[in-house]
Amino acid sequence: MGKLLSNPRKRLARIRLAALDYKGLIALGGSIQAALTGNPSYATPIPTLINLATAISNVKSAAALHGSKRNKGSHSNFETLKANTITLRNMIQSEINYITTTAGTNASDDSVLFNSILATAGTGLRHVKAKIKRAQPVTFIRQTNNKLYPPGVHRINWKKSQGFIKGYRINQYEIVVGGVFAGTTTKGNFIVTVPVGGSVDVIVTPFNSFGRGQSMFITVK
Repeated sequence: MGKLLSNPRKRLARIRLAALDYKGLIALGGSIQAALTGNPSYATPIPTLINLATAISNVKSAAALHGSKRNKGSHSNFETLKANTITLRNMIQSEINYITTTAGTNASDDSVLFNSILATAGTGLRHVKAKIKRAQPVTFIRQTNNKLYPPGVHRINWKKSQGFIKGYRINQYEIVVGGVFAGTTTKGNFIVTVPVGGSVDVIVTPFNSFGRGQSMFITVK
């Protein structure tokens, strides 16, 4: 059965099988189909298990027509097998994306629960990152004053947070200035306007679509 390798910078897992390894894909697809059937942790598979079973059946039929190494079918048979194999591979990858997303959502930041849910999916997942890291706070937040900005305008900078929220990498920051929502950014800086002679409190909070991390506070003068 094909091994899966975690890759949190892109997606949590990818298929480690040759693109046209139809035998490996049939085995992997069949394992996932069997494991997800009636599995309460994965109530609404995407794609459906019926569609996955159909794709597996199509590859098996095309492989039978294509024949063995010593008894090859026509070029048309090969092209059919190739097309069906690619369809099955894409369908399995979609199923894996659904599996990892669902496990991450249900487990939140509990890495033990995350891996136990994954273990019931029939993926044969290997080399998963040992833990889903909790989102670290925004750190080293500081104020920059230079001649590029007019009086009262300041740039604040921070070191981007590391780790994940519910299994997904942090990708945005919410900015609150003086108790008022000021916007969001994917960068490590933000421009703040301060009344002349006054100051404002700025709160920076890392987040993604699954939750929020720990905030950092600074008073800009």
